[in-house]
Amino acid sequence: MNKTQFIKKLSEQANITQTQSSIAVDILDDRNVFSSSQEDFIVDDIAKALDCSLDNAQEIYDSAREIIFSEIKHKSVVWIAGTAAVVIAGIIVLRKASKKGAKEKEN
Repeated sequence: MNKTQFIKKLSEQANITQTQSSIAVDILDDRNVFSSSQEDFIVDDIAKALDCSLDNAQEIYDSAREIIFSEIKHKSVVWIAGTAAVVIAGIIVLRKASKKGAKEKEN
């Protein structure tokens, strides 16, 4: 997901304008959203920048984190599935090769 898609998704999920979403995303870009110690600072910055309540800013922050973690989880599942497919293909090739070798030994 690129930044434009993230802004759009946050706008829809948090029920804010894309302009507000863009401002919030810029704030998130400058902070570590994975650190719980940064949460209060980020929420405060969002509230000030968007001139909204701390509760609304918290909702925006929570929505952004949810989107980010969902995207990470999705990418991880895709990577694991791709890796599993490669491993299974390798097993199939090895089994076919071992069966072929066994048949050649019989002859």
